[in-house]
Amino acid sequence: MGRYTTAAKVGLFAVAMAVAAFAVYRFITHRVGSDGGYTVFARMRDATGVAKRSQVRVAGIPVGNVKSVRLDEGLARVDIEIAPDVDLYEDASVT
Repeated sequence: MGRYTTAAKVGLFAVAMAVAAFAVYRFITHRVGSDGGYTVFARMRDATGVAKRSQVRVAGIPVGNVKSVRLDEGLARVDIEIAPDVDLYEDASVT
């Protein structure tokens, strides 16, 4: 087995990093809503820092994504897409 040139090693490393970057991108951008979840909304006086596609968590576990943030009746309305296997109760709160 012959030795590889430095250029070949760098090229192989670049291809491996591109494949790894694509895999990480696909993992990070997986959306909960694509599983057929449901949408709920919350109205807030201040939604500073809440952005579309932000991760939603219950007890630190990701359960959904912010679908949209808009003005509704003088308050910020945040639409939240929740995974289908997560139950929310009537007295749930948003922070």
